[in-house]
Amino acid sequence: MEQKQEKFSTIGYIAAALGMCIGTGNVWRFPRVCAANGGGAFIIAWTIAMLVFAVPLLSTEMAFGKKTRLGCIGTFRDAGGKKYTWMGFFVAAVCFCPVFCLIFCIISLFHFITLPNDCISLPNILYYLKMK
Repeated sequence: MEQKQEKFSTIGYIAAALGMCIGTGNVWRFPRVCAANGGGAFIIAWTIAMLVFAVPLLSTEMAFGKKTRLGCIGTFRDAGGKKYTWMGFFVAAVCFCPVFCLIFCIISLFHFITLPNDCISLPNILYYLKMK
């Protein structure tokens, strides 16, 4: 039986782990804001929190995923039993909820921008929505 080739090299794994732990917003904005406001002590506390909480959680998540070869819901089902399957649904919902909120906000913003200028007050908005 031939051995399956790994997807990531060590550097690729570290880059993916940092991307998941830190996030794009923190990479670009966070250091600049901290430096501008004299937040050197906060950066030290933030780095310690990342090493204590985020890195072990990320490693555990990746180990569970590699062991079970399943998605989030299946991993919780296999690791904790059927009693803890709801946790997998919860984690999946928490990951997808911001996406749906963003879509709703974009649609709402589009509707309010495209309303005529005389329909900006709340009674006029309600009247306008009833007419459609």
